Amino acid sequence: MVEEEYIEQGLKREMGLLEAVSIGIGGMIGGGIFAVIGLVLQIVGNMIYLTLLLCTISAVLTGYSYVKLSKVFPSSGASYTYIKRGLSERIGNFFGWMLWFG
Repeated sequence: MVEEEYIEQGLKREMGLLEAVSIGIGGMIGGGIFAVIGLVLQIVGNMIYLTLLLCTISAVLTGYSYVKLSKVFPSSGASYTYIKRGLSERIGNFFGWMLWFG
């Protein structure tokens, strides 16, 4: 039943600006990730698995920190809010702009 409804609706055969930009950004990020892994492999050689493990641990700890911070400061500002509340509004504004330009 569901398959028949899906086939009857058909696929939308047009692409807007949002879809085109999403495909472009996805390609750049994906290509960048694979290029960086190649460079890391050249530098560390046989230690690539240890390097990837350390990067994984770092990413997990960063995610865990963001979860804890989002419980303490529940707002949509993310890094900007955490820096502003933890240091000062002036420093928070500076890093907010740097995050935006980054």
